[in-house]
Amino acid sequence: MRLPARATARVRPYKLRRYVKARVRKLLAEGDVADIVALAGQNRRVFSYLTALTYDPDPLVADRAVEALGLVAGALSDTDAEFVRGHLRRLFWLLNDESGGIGWRAAEAIGEIIRARPDRFAEFIPNLVALLDMEAEDAPRFRDSILRAIGRVAEVRAAAMSFERIQGQV
Repeated sequence: MRLPARATARVRPYKLRRYVKARVRKLLAEGDVADIVALAGQNRRVFSYLTALTYDPDPLVADRAVEALGLVAGALSDTDAEFVRGHLRRLFWLLNDESGGIGWRAAEAIGEIIRARPDRFAEFIPNLVALLDMEAEDAPRFRDSILRAIGRVAEVRAAAMSFERIQGQV
């Protein structure tokens, strides 16, 4: 999927960003993840837009944004794994009290990204599991999301989720 010529020819950057973000949301609503992955190949900001759309009030769009993050991360990591690692670090930061933000779906996004390329992002698995030791007052709000993320990674990389292996890396 290519951006229409009218969307790129002499358009102010903020209008192009707004257009792309609206296009990504529309594609999520339609369930067209393949076009989102293609669009991300042209514009890496799609990755950030997907992260923002995990906060969408429509639960279907938010769920699809989480899933699409994994697929886009998998595609982008083939050419620039450090770019994706930077986003993983930001998602972990959102789950930190010091961030000042609330990454409601950050753990799930982390799980989907690791799930897409478990060998490439295996170093983040212990950090994901360590989220289970979150502060007592925060744990109830995030526990389901963290467990869902761990489960998604375990579907494709069960051996990496073994207690002994994780203990050795923490």
